[in-house]
Amino acid sequence: MKPPFLSPNPPPVLLWLVLHLGTVLALVLTTVWGLSPPALDTDLLGLLPPSSTTYAAAERLLEERSARSFVILAGNEDFHRAREGAEKLYGELVRYTPGRTGPLYFEDLSLGVDETVIAEFFAYLHEYRYTLLDPQSAALLAQDKEGEIAGEALARAYGALTITGLENLDSDPFLLAERELRFFLASPLVNGGGFGADPSGGKGAFLREGVLGAEFEGQRYVLIRGTLSGEGASLGGGGRGVRELYAAAERIAGDGTAGFVFSGFPFHSHESAARAQGEITLLSVLTLTLLFLLFILIFRSPLPALMITFAALSSICLGLSAAFLAFRTVHVLTFVFGASLIGLSVDYSIHFFIQRRRGLGGGEICALLFRGVSLSFVSSAFCFLVFLFAPFGILKQFALFSAAGLLSSYATVFCLFPALGTWYTPPPGKDRRENPGNRKPAPFIPALGAALGAVPRAVPALGLFLAAPALIIALRGPPVVKNDLRSLYTVSPKLLAWERIASSALNYRSGASYFIIAGSSLQETLENEERFLALLNEQAPGTYLGYSLFVPPVKTQEQHYRAASKLLPLAETQYRALGFSPEDAAALGKTLREEYLALGERRALPAAVPAYAARALSGLLLGRIGERWYSVILPLGAEEGSRRTFSSLAARYPWAAFVNKTEDISAELDALTLTMLKLLAVAYGLIVLGVVFYYREAARPLRIAAIPLAAALVSLGVHSLLGLPLSFFSAAAFILVLGLGLDYMFYLTENPPAGEGAAGQGVILSYGTTALSFGALLFSSFPPVRLLALGVFPGLSAAFLCAFLLKGKRRPRRFSAP
Repeated sequence: MKPPFLSPNPPPVLLWLVLHLGTVLALVLTTVWGLSPPALDTDLLGLLPPSSTTYAAAERLLEERSARSFVILAGNEDFHRAREGAEKLYGELVRYTPGRTGPLYFEDLSLGVDETVIAEFFAYLHEYRYTLLDPQSAALLAQDKEGEIAGEALARAYGALTITGLENLDSDPFLLAERELRFFLASPLVNGGGFGADPSGGKGAFLREGVLGAEFEGQRYVLIRGTLSGEGASLGGGGRGVRELYAAAERIAGDGTAGFVFSGFPFHSHESAARAQGEITLLSVLTLTLLFLLFILIFRSPLPALMITFAALSSICLGLSAAFLAFRTVHVLTFVFGASLIGLSVDYSIHFFIQRRRGLGGGEICALLFRGVSLSFVSSAFCFLVFLFAPFGILKQFALFSAAGLLSSYATVFCLFPALGTWYTPPPGKDRRENPGNRKPAPFIPALGAALGAVPRAVPALGLFLAAPALIIALRGPPVVKNDLRSLYTVSPKLLAWERIASSALNYRSGASYFIIAGSSLQETLENEERFLALLNEQAPGTYLGYSLFVPPVKTQEQHYRAASKLLPLAETQYRALGFSPEDAAALGKTLREEYLALGERRALPAAVPAYAARALSGLLLGRIGERWYSVILPLGAEEGSRRTFSSLAARYPWAAFVNKTEDISAELDALTLTMLKLLAVAYGLIVLGVVFYYREAARPLRIAAIPLAAALVSLGVHSLLGLPLSFFSAAAFILVLGLGLDYMFYLTENPPAGEGAAGQGVILSYGTTALSFGALLFSSFPPVRLLALGVFPGLSAAFLCAFLLKGKRRPRRFSAP
C-alpha cells in the first residue's frame, strides 16, 4: 500500500503555498514590527572572515572608519584651473552634506583649509606651544641645539615663509606654534598624504591660497577630502554618493576645467557592487534563457519549459526571502554564488516531466521519484547546510539561500506539479509507458544515454578513467593548501591607475598593516604608544604616525615644558635679531619668561583638541572599547625587510599587536581550509554511514562511496594541472561536489527497469543544467566565484560519468511502481 502522500490523488497544494507565501509574509511582518528592513550589503569587507584576535573590536572599528573615507584630486597643468575644477566639484557636492537641502550623501566634505579653522587651531597650538612640541623640535632641544630652532625662526620670519603670519611674534619669537602647525598639516592623516605647508618643502607639495595641493608628472592637483554617509554608501541608497560624485566630476571634466583622480575604499566597494549586480543579472538571465530554450528543444512544447522555469524562479524567491528573513542584510556576492541554484533547482522538475512524457499521472510520478529525489535533496541540502559552520558570513547566507531554494524545488515537484502537470499531456502513442509518445525527445539525449550505457560498468574501467588525474598529481605534485587574500579581489585598470597617481602625488605608502596599542586608561595608552614608536624608530627605521606625536601623554608634555626652558636665555637676543629695540627686547624677554611660568601647569588633553584636528586624527585614536582604550600606529613607507620585524616587536608587549590584514587573514584562511577539509571528511563519513544503513548491503554503498572520491581526485588533478593551490573556496567546492555528485547515482538506481531510459535521460539533462550553471560562474570577474566553479565543474563531471560506470543493478522497490 502506498503512503497517502504518494497516492495518485493530487497532493495538497496548500503546503506549497504555506511554505512560499508564509516565508514572504514572515519577512514582511518582521519588517513592519520593527526589525531592520531587508538590504543588500555591497561592502568589500564582507568578503573577509571576522578577526579572531583579542583586538578584533578595535580592528573592526578602524575598518569601519576607513571604509567610507575618500580623497579626490582635481588636476590640471595650471594650478588655478585645478583649483577651479575642485571648487566646481565641491560646489555640486556640498548640497548633499549635513544642514543642506539635498539628501545626506556625505557626512563630511572639505576643500582646502579654512582660514577661520586654521586660526582657531593655531590659537590652540599657541596656548600649548611649550608642551605640544613637534618631534623635530623636541629632538633638537634634547640635543641642546636650541640655536637651530632660533635660526630657523629667523629664516622663516625674514623669508615670509610662515603660514599664519607674524602676529604672535612678540609672544612666540621662536615660532614654536608655527612649527607645530606645519608638522600637523604635513601629516598624511590630515591631508590625505604628503601635502606640506611649505612651498619649498620638496616633491612639489604646497599649501596655497587656502587649498592643499601637490605636483606629479607635470600636473598640479588640489585636494578634496570626504566621508560618505550610510545612505550615500549603501546599496539601499542606490550607492548614490559615489554615483553623484562620478556624475558631477564627468560634467566638470567635460568642459576641460580639470580631470579627477579618486582614491579610497568607497570607490572599490562601489565598483565591486556594480560588477556583482551586473553579473547577477547577466548570469541569471542568460542561464534561464538557455535552459528555457533547451527545455523547449527537449520536450518539444513550451508548457514544460515554462513550468520548469517557474520552479526555478520560485526557488530563487524562497531562497532570497529566507536569507533576508534570517540575516536581514545579505551580501550581494551571495547571489552571485547563488546563481548556481538555477541549475540545481530544475533537476527535480526535469525528472518529473521526463516521466510525464511516459504518460504517467502525478501521483504515479511522485511514487516513482520519491526515493531518488528525496535522497538527492537530503544529501544536497546537508552539504549546503555544512556552510553554516563556515566563518564567512557570505557562505552562511549562501547555505541558507541554496537549501531553501532546493526545498522550494522539492515542494514544487511533490506538491504543485502533480496538480498542475495535467496541463501538459503528451500525445498518446501505442503504449505510452513503453514509448514516450509521438513527440520524440531530442535525438542527442537517447544517443548519449545509449553510449554511456554501453560503457563497461566495472572497476577496471573506473581505474582507467581516474588514471589521468592521478598521473597529473603524481607528476606535478599534489596541490598545497594556500590562500592569498589579494587574489580575492582584482582591481580594475582604471582604479589601479587612480591609486597609483594618488599614492605618488600624496607620497603615501601605507598598506593594510598597522599596530594596535592598548591601555587601561587614555594616558596609559598614549604612554605605551610613545614607547613603542621609539622602539620602532630604533629597530625598524621608517615613517610612523601615531596620536601621541600630535598630543603627547601628560608625562611627555611635562618633559617638553622643561626642555623648552632652554630657549628662554636666547629670548632677548632673538627679539633683537627680529628687529626689536634693545629696550623692547629686554621687556619682551622678561614677559616671555613670566608667560612661560604661568603656563607651567597647563597640559593639552585630547578632549580639548579643536574639532578640525580631532576629526583629522580620529583614525589614530580609536577611543574606549569596553574596559580598555585603543590607539593605532600606521607604518608609512617602511622597508619591506623592516616589516618582517614588526610582529616580533609587538610580541614583546601584552598591550601591542601588529595587524597585517593580508597575511593574517590569509593565514586564517589556510587554517579554515584545513578545517573545512576535515569537515568534508566528517560529512563524507556520515553520508556513507547513512547510505549503508539505508541500503543494508555491501556492494551498493561501496559504489556510491567511490563517486565522491573519484570526483575529488579529478578536481585535485585539475588544480595540479593549472598550478592552483587548495584554497578555502576549493574546499567549499569539494563539499558541494560531495552532495551534488551523489544525485546521479540515486536517480539511476532508484527507478524500476521500465523507467530506465527515462531515468538516464533525466540524469543527462540534470547534469547539463547544473554544469551550465556552474560553468557560467567560470566567467565571473570575482576570483572566489571562479574558484568555486573551477572546483565544482570538473568534480561534478567526473561524478556524472562515474554514476553510469558504477550504477550496478537496481534495488527492489518497497512501493508499487507504475
